Amino acid sequence: MANAGTIRVVAILVVLATAAHAAAGAAAAPKLLPKAASRLYPVPRTPQSFFVIHPWLSRHELLHIGPDGVLYSFDIAAGKDKRLDILTRQFQQHTKGPSPVALDGSPTGWVLWVSGDNRVHTARTDGSDLHPWASVPTATYRWCSDGHHWLAATTRIPADLLKSRQIPAIGYRTFTVGDILRPAAAVSTIPAPSAMTGQELLRCVSDDRVITRTHDQEQISPWPLPKPRPGQTEFGFMIKRTPRKIQHIFTWDPHRSAPLANYLITLPEPVSEAAVSVDGRRIVWLLSSQRGQSLWVSGIDGGHLREVGIAPATKAANRGSGRRNSSAHSEWYRDLSSVEWCPDGKRIAFVFHDAWWVVAAP
Repeated sequence: MANAGTIRVVAILVVLATAAHAAAGAAAAPKLLPKAASRLYPVPRTPQSFFVIHPWLSRHELLHIGPDGVLYSFDIAAGKDKRLDILTRQFQQHTKGPSPVALDGSPTGWVLWVSGDNRVHTARTDGSDLHPWASVPTATYRWCSDGHHWLAATTRIPADLLKSRQIPAIGYRTFTVGDILRPAAAVSTIPAPSAMTGQELLRCVSDDRVITRTHDQEQISPWPLPKPRPGQTEFGFMIKRTPRKIQHIFTWDPHRSAPLANYLITLPEPVSEAAVSVDGRRIVWLLSSQRGQSLWVSGIDGGHLREVGIAPATKAANRGSGRRNSSAHSEWYRDLSSVEWCPDGKRIAFVFHDAWWVVAAP
């Protein structure tokens, strides 16, 4: 039987261990976003028919579209916008049509977009070196990190999408690669690996290194339109995603049938977004839960996982706009989105409360 002295010693050790654990927890408390970040500029109201995939044009310039459809380059160092009038005229001339048009900025100062006839166009921000490329229908377009290759991944879209109610696994047909340093050369097209079916394209590091992740489970539901216009369908559709904690990351050479590497990574909370750094070595994760949203950074293999900061969630009842997220926690607002690595790999950019912010990467 233990004596009173032994019991007192054990009690003291327990108290000291508890205090040490609490102190360690306080020291490791995550930073609040955006207190740990720097605000760049407000996200301008963009025409619904246009949107920018990757905004970075250099280490200090971001591409965006004004409400009037004019293209701008925002200089972080100077804190000023610069109108890109020549590029805007070329862009508007080659994007006539009802379909939404996406622009993709390259860290080397190039812009890529697709016209109504699915033809790829590339040009410098000053409007020079405009080049129309081959037509690549139903594709996902990305600049490669090397700054001069672009890649188009053609996808399969089933005709009975609304009827099935379930989003099928995305299948890639081909990969088409162009090189702006050789505009006169024909683009190369190769069959996509069949094993890549059901994966989301995260980063094209080069024409022979592509990084993907397994798609979240998604379900589609018809959404009746209140007042359809003449000739317009009476139903749209709504997509509900189910984010997952477990992420499967793949590195591919599109010329090979099997991935070069794959990693199974478990995160603390479900993943809303993932972005791979320009060099393909790190991933920034946007996690969402009832406590809020948080940014985490890890190696491409999931190692060295560290929390960057957290943006606490806000109850929808306390907000007046009525916006809601379609995830499992739909009663909580999601104010943080569009996570993106800066070209220097030292900072992470994101949209928070309708403005661009940057925070130092660990």
